[in-house]
Amino acid sequence: MNTIGQLRRIIKIAINNGQLRNDPFIGYEFITSSIVPKSLTSAELKKLMKPS
Repeated sequence: MNTIGQLRRIIKIAINNGQLRNDPFIGYEFITSSIVPKSLTSAELKKLMKPS
């Protein structure tokens, strides 16, 4: 979870406890990009497995 997500969670708790009257995140959209994991090539894997 990113920093803004953690802050939003704390704000929601404060609203539920009556410490804040309204949500400052109303209308805010989280923009996330999908992460594509990169796999090692066979040459890279052999290089890592080769004893030093």
